[in-house]
Amino acid sequence: MTHSPNLIWREERTGNDRLGLIDFQDTVIGPEAYDLASLAQDARVTVPEALEEALVASYVALREERDASFDAEGLAA
Repeated sequence: MTHSPNLIWREERTGNDRLGLIDFQDTVIGPEAYDLASLAQDARVTVPEALEEALVASYVALREERDASFDAEGLAA
């Protein structure tokens, strides 16, 4: 689990290698939606509503693609 301030955008790289992660000493496996909430709804930064909606929509689409039984309504609750 991480918080958005621990992420670094590396413009000069490509693909997934563009995302850098710092301060990961407490990284553990937790609820799958935790990182989504940390990025899209971080209380420490202002996340534009359109970006939040796009992040959530992308997350839901990927989860539904991987698991047809994924409960998108339950995520929103």
